[in-house]
Amino acid sequence: MARGNERSFLSGKAIYFITLIILTLGFVALLALHCVLRSDFYSIIFLFSTMLISFAINLLYDKFGFYASFALNFIQSMIYIYEIATLGRDSSRLLLVGTFLIMVINLALQFYRIRILSQATDEREKKKKERSDEISRSLEKDMNERPSLIQNYNNANSNGTSVYEYSVMPHLDPLTTLPGRDMIRDKIDRLIMGASSRNDNSSYTTDSKFMVIYLSIDNASKLADITGNCNMDLFIQNISHRLREACDPSDMLARATDAQFIILSKRILPEDKLEAYIDKLTRRMLRALCAGLDSLPAVISYGTASYPAQGRDGGSLINHAELNRKICYDNTDKVSYPSIPDNRQASSALVPANPSEAFSFEGMSRDEIISVFEEAISSGNLYMSYQPYYTSERKLLGIEAFLRLRKGDDLVPPSIFLAAAEHAGYMNRIGSFSLEEALGVIARANEIIPELSLNLNISASQFCLPDFIAQFNNAISNSGASIANLILDVPESTLLSELDDIRNTIEKLSGMGVRMALNNFGSGYSSFNTIPLLPISVVKLDASFTSNLPTRSDVRILTSSVISVLHDIDINVCATGIENAEQYNYLAGAGCDYFQGTYMSEEVRGDRFIQSLMN
Repeated sequence: MARGNERSFLSGKAIYFITLIILTLGFVALLALHCVLRSDFYSIIFLFSTMLISFAINLLYDKFGFYASFALNFIQSMIYIYEIATLGRDSSRLLLVGTFLIMVINLALQFYRIRILSQATDEREKKKKERSDEISRSLEKDMNERPSLIQNYNNANSNGTSVYEYSVMPHLDPLTTLPGRDMIRDKIDRLIMGASSRNDNSSYTTDSKFMVIYLSIDNASKLADITGNCNMDLFIQNISHRLREACDPSDMLARATDAQFIILSKRILPEDKLEAYIDKLTRRMLRALCAGLDSLPAVISYGTASYPAQGRDGGSLINHAELNRKICYDNTDKVSYPSIPDNRQASSALVPANPSEAFSFEGMSRDEIISVFEEAISSGNLYMSYQPYYTSERKLLGIEAFLRLRKGDDLVPPSIFLAAAEHAGYMNRIGSFSLEEALGVIARANEIIPELSLNLNISASQFCLPDFIAQFNNAISNSGASIANLILDVPESTLLSELDDIRNTIEKLSGMGVRMALNNFGSGYSSFNTIPLLPISVVKLDASFTSNLPTRSDVRILTSSVISVLHDIDINVCATGIENAEQYNYLAGAGCDYFQGTYMSEEVRGDRFIQSLMN
């Protein structure tokens, strides 16, 4: 039962009172028997029994138990004093001394209990302060090392593309230097009225269409309790800077209150582009909550409102967007994920025969999602699988590690369980698990083939963790793996959308001797222009290249050209998803360097792969 800030060993009011009454009645019954029997032998037994009951009450019921046991022992001593005074019993003197000793012991127990609790409280406060200081240092370092945090909108203003200019906007939010809620509301009103000032070159008229986006971290107060209010201020500053970077230069960003932000966009975005834009913004917000510790479990919701359909003045537009945001928040206890995987990210071996029957995290809370992963790790249903890749001479060159989740007899597609893990703030734990497991396998494999390489997929969220390099170094040291045999795979989509955030980490890893490979090349937009900017040594052609080789001449020409261009800049090419001899023969003839797919080798578990090397 809880009392103030203290907690006893028992819980539940009924049990608390029932056991206390039983122990008290037992104590009184023993005193009554002592008075009735008046036997020295039984009196010693009764004294020993009452001592045990007194200790039990004292230990089980906190301060109240100490007061209750002291009162019972005091009554007991009064009985012995009465017997000494009226009956002159010598044994009562011994019993009285024993009772006083019991009272002294109870007092000592209470003293040490208070002292231990005080020390434990001090230790918790010390650790909390150390954690808070660590977060502060990490946040400040992150912000100081990124000079591009505050975007310069004046250049956009000079071209007439920006919605606002700070120099004409007083009353900036002092914490973030962003406009406040009143300021952005006034700006919307001026846009609607077609007002124009000396420094306002916007082309809006009363016929203009624009939209308001309202973003909020809904559990900000809980996060402040976890990290401390001062650190929460730093987090909000970091979030505002990252949102500035992520926002379109023509959009106006303002801070509404606490961890809530308003974006005034001069564009009415279609649903798919709006979703992509919101996703980009929320990812940047989540990334700002990763300093000095695992990702904080943020709950982010958003709402939108468009002019003139959902409001004809600034106040009503903002209120409408906030109302939609609250509706969104009401549904954040349960989250939905795609029930079928993205075909570009999952091989056919991972797609169930009937996708509608695939395991889904749909409708699960964050705690339930984390419980699924914890159970899978403990039971071995979350594991690493390895697929070898070879040179054109069929020589084993290395292995690529894949994370797999099994539920029952089926494999859950990575696009489903990784999305769930990221939503639940569990990616750091999964990343650490993957890294440790894969490094352990390659360390064992290098004892047999020293030059064998390991390709390990690293997500954007891992690259952006402030302590990723430290985690990486610790995992290397603990596993005994050689850093020279590691190749980190960076997805093409990450290189395109997160280049500014990950460049520093990639360059540091490269300086340590880690090689980099660009994964899924060709699954999205071409990234030729960014390849020379980073230390990429291998480009891995997406399976979409190889799957269409036999039937499409344009794909064959494009594949051959890509291989040729990459060779010209001294980058090796690995083809993935090879399923038959026709694909292999064409790629080998086009000069491809490495080959990976079911035609070469199926995925295998780590122990089975090590066993195959020894045979």
